[in-house]
Amino acid sequence: MLLKKIKLGICDDNKEFVGIMVDYLSSKENIEIVGVANDGNQAVKLIQDNDLDLLILDIIMPYLDGIGVLEKVNELKKKKT
Repeated sequence: MLLKKIKLGICDDNKEFVGIMVDYLSSKENIEIVGVANDGNQAVKLIQDNDLDLLILDIIMPYLDGIGVLEKVNELKKKKT
């Protein structure tokens, strides 16, 4: 039986943590890491540019924190409709 891979984005400014997460999650056959962001602005772009199933989002990041990222994405989504 062929399962659909989970499309995952990782957003965190701690590059060591991101590296560990990427190494670990890349070894899972049902997970596809679509992209990585190291600050809030990159996180918004990652979310906009990809159809993610799951997002690991840090709360404290440069430029725009995790809550700000969610607010910005919600704002952009409202503008599209």
